[in-house]
Amino acid sequence: MGSYYDKHCDNLKMIETAISSIEVSLKQSIRKQDQQNVDIYTRILAFLINSWTEVRIIKLLNESNAFSDVEIKNITKNSLENKWKQTLKKAYDKSFPNTGTDPENEARLNALMDIITDHLKYSADIRNKLAHGQWIHSFDRDSIEYDNILTSKVNDENYLKINFRYLIFKDLSQMIHDLAVSTPTFERDFERLFLRVVEKQNQSKNMIYEKFVHQLVSKEMKSRQIREANKCGTNT
Repeated sequence: MGSYYDKHCDNLKMIETAISSIEVSLKQSIRKQDQQNVDIYTRILAFLINSWTEVRIIKLLNESNAFSDVEIKNITKNSLENKWKQTLKKAYDKSFPNTGTDPENEARLNALMDIITDHLKYSADIRNKLAHGQWIHSFDRDSIEYDNILTSKVNDENYLKINFRYLIFKDLSQMIHDLAVSTPTFERDFERLFLRVVEKQNQSKNMIYEKFVHQLVSKEMKSRQIREANKCGTNT
């Protein structure tokens, strides 16, 4: 199974390229106050970020000497959230076999599990609705009953929320990677990466999207004014 590692890397690189491209288009639409395209690109970005989490965990599982073929098969049978949780647990047990008897290690493991619980299921729920074409109105699994909660989640998405989740997933995946392949690296970098995740969590709660939009729109207006002034100067 490990022989497919390069292929998983290729998939991840392509998705990351797509994410970067959509981010540019989304910010451009925000600057131009093109709300229809803002809504479209926001949904595409949310979908891509969740796709990234799917490919990233598979790439991590296929790291050289990180997990056995049996472990990979057992983990990949699960939901996305449980894939991440079981990968984290396996990796942690490899680095710290006696986690249950060490309060500090147990606390770190639980803290990382909480990050997965808080962010991955939310992202996956939105991705599932988008994948089924429910881009404005969400329904239950049988598409019979209207789902107010998920409808609100889909429509409340914005660039800042999605981007913070992406950054959190990146740091989380790095910590799990370090656990799986290099315990000393995990010990060295854990505090820095974990505090960065906490910072991003706080920013996602406190940053005001409308202020972010205003900043981008203001920059666009200033750029237009400069272009118009330069054009007038050329014509005189």
